[in-house]
Amino acid sequence: MKLKRNTQVPSEWRGLGRGRLFVALVVLATGGACNTSASKEQSKARDSGKLAERCEVKPPFTANFEPELQWEWTGSPVLPAHKQVMMQPVVVDVNRDGTPDIVFSTFDGDFYNEAYKEGRDGNADGVLRAVSGSTGAELWSVEDSAYRVKPAASIAAGDIDGDGAVEICGIPESGRGIICFENDGAFKFRTEPDANDYSEWGGLSLADLDGDGAVEILDGNRVYSNTGTLKWVGSDGMGGALFTGPVSFAVDIDQDGKLEVVNGRSVYRHDGTLKCANTEIPHGFAAVA
Repeated sequence: MKLKRNTQVPSEWRGLGRGRLFVALVVLATGGACNTSASKEQSKARDSGKLAERCEVKPPFTANFEPELQWEWTGSPVLPAHKQVMMQPVVVDVNRDGTPDIVFSTFDGDFYNEAYKEGRDGNADGVLRAVSGSTGAELWSVEDSAYRVKPAASIAAGDIDGDGAVEICGIPESGRGIICFENDGAFKFRTEPDANDYSEWGGLSLADLDGDGAVEILDGNRVYSNTGTLKWVGSDGMGGALFTGPVSFAVDIDQDGKLEVVNGRSVYRHDGTLKCANTEIPHGFAAVA
């Protein structure tokens, strides 16, 4: 089966043009985040000459990397048409047996292709599943169609409520807000969609931003509590590359003991106030080095 990769955006986003997809890889170093003038000088210094020395460390053994297939998941008797995967799974122990399991969302490839042929959003109708990490046997699937997810979006997993079991959070198939599940696949909560948030290929991350012991859920420039309450919305837009959706994350870039939220070209303090934004570049995806 050949799958056509495409994107469908809400009607209010149409008319923005389908120009080149810009992916801004922003390298943020301690004390240098969003410092555009310093970044330009550093870039000139790197480009002005070749490296004087070459650093090479060889391993004290002969490399031998020959992976062997242990098991593979090719489908399920539960909603068997949903057997395609185009997102990055998470590895986490969902059944608390001490062995990491694999959680991922699946989609119907025929529905995906037909939807885009008809001008509809094919990135929908995703079914969340979990399989055993040791055998690949299915642990559970979210069968209720009311709890479908975006099959292309990434998911996040962690113990967000302190009960000792992990929860799994993702993007609803509407692309608005977030949806979370218990470790056994049971529905936990879904947020009310905010007026301007939308994610197609983005994803969530988890962090305790202010160190109070409670986990926050990060979705671009939006931060939710561990019960789904919207805590704050950053001022520099949802972020993410054009027509994709954001992937924000938390890191203490200024070493003050509080985590900042990095969302593409923008950095927010733990309370949502803008620390800095490099508006000379488009929104995109970020990394810290």
